Amino acid sequence: MKRARVFGILALQAFALAAVAGEWPAAGGEKFTRECIASAAGQVPQEKAVAYCNCSNGMMQEAFTTEQLAGVTDGRKPTQEELAVLTDISRSCARETLK
Repeated sequence: MKRARVFGILALQAFALAAVAGEWPAAGGEKFTRECIASAAGQVPQEKAVAYCNCSNGMMQEAFTTEQLAGVTDGRKPTQEELAVLTDISRSCARETLK
């Protein structure tokens, strides 16, 4: 549970977002994943950090519009609704990848 909280915080620091399948702007997804791995690698083994961040990246594309994903790369502060979705993504990916 503690790891899920840590990753939720890491995810929130890395971006901002909220609702329906989109695409990252050019190099945005790679930037997110790279920054996520750099943050997470200090907490868990490298391979788990990579798996967690790849999971988060994919789920974000499913959950957010292209405009919202662009907000991630621009560093826009997430809305409360977006924060709730990010928390769910973080928990789900942590359960799936940090076993």
